[in-house]
Amino acid sequence: MELDFSPIYNANARSAANAPRGDPIVSSKLQNLSNENRAKLEEAARIRGEYQKNILLSDSLRCEINKGLKVGEDIYTLFLKAAKVISLMTGDTAFYDVAKKDMLAIYGIGLEKPPVLQIELEETQARLDKLRQAAEREQDTNDIARIRTAIQYHEKAIAQIKSKIEKSN
Repeated sequence: MELDFSPIYNANARSAANAPRGDPIVSSKLQNLSNENRAKLEEAARIRGEYQKNILLSDSLRCEINKGLKVGEDIYTLFLKAAKVISLMTGDTAFYDVAKKDMLAIYGIGLEKPPVLQIELEETQARLDKLRQAAEREQDTNDIARIRTAIQYHEKAIAQIKSKIEKSN
């Protein structure tokens, strides 16, 4: 007489196949490693996207530089565009800011070159416009007083820059 174990085998196969499946058991060490890898991949994708955006912007600026050279745009504006291209391509955002600040200080305030003074005038006017908008939005009286003081300072600065431009011409 032979023993038939097939009902036992079949019962085990059916119970394993029909058993409810929960989340697989994963060690916390493996889960942490997976999370770190996912974060690294997301960061790499973000950096790549920023790099691609910088390439497109620098290409556009290089075209503007070439067009500016052909139409006789002032060299100071072209210099700022070239500094921006360098800054974008190297990822060194401080390079552009320092170059612009130094150019405005040396060629604008120091040597009073009209094209540089015009750049400074436009930037000061843009800041003044933002301050006026902030004064309209603000509710706190202390903040409004500080903003009005800044507005007066910017108006005086604009008047000085305009007088330097007229004197240089």
